[in-house]
Amino acid sequence: GLIFKNNFSEEKVNDFISSTDVMQHRGPDYKGVFRENNLVLVHFRLSIIDLDQRSHQPFSSKNNNLTCVYNGEIYNFKEIASQYNITQTTTSDTEVMIESFDLKRDDVVAQWNGIFGMAIYDKVNKKVSLIRDRLGVKPLYLYEDENLFLFASEAKVILEYLDKFELDYLGLSQYMWFGNTTGEATIVKNLKKV
Repeated sequence: GLIFKNNFSEEKVNDFISSTDVMQHRGPDYKGVFRENNLVLVHFRLSIIDLDQRSHQPFSSKNNNLTCVYNGEIYNFKEIASQYNITQTTTSDTEVMIESFDLKRDDVVAQWNGIFGMAIYDKVNKKVSLIRDRLGVKPLYLYEDENLFLFASEAKVILEYLDKFELDYLGLSQYMWFGNTTGEATIVKNLKKV
């Protein structure tokens, strides 16, 4: 996803959508794009649980107040659907996730048993919630500077979009010492992992 903080051109929007193609291997079944003003959400779908096109993402809630992009799986989605009396039009865990979030917001996240990284856009309040599973099985990367805020499940999407970036020498040092960075650090300045 991408949120522009300042003025932006349609060319920059299209550049971002094109830069996401480096993730096509993650979801060869469908590429979906959601755009509202300065926000862009892109999703590549690998159909596993529900093969129906009604489950394509970006996925919107029944009342159309929320739109999400989601990577992962919520194992107990049937139990969540039953607990909150969610009538499904698909057999997708994505639908249960977004409808339960619409009902209970952040309070329901602790009930989701699974591995996931997601962005949920609240169209009414103009708010984006970024959520990742507790163990961090599904990665989530964030990049922010004075002009934009980027997020993705793979850092290479962000790096593909940026015209240039600077090394973070603390992250580079950690990588050289440990073979990985620790905490939220990466080897790129302003790029963090959750």
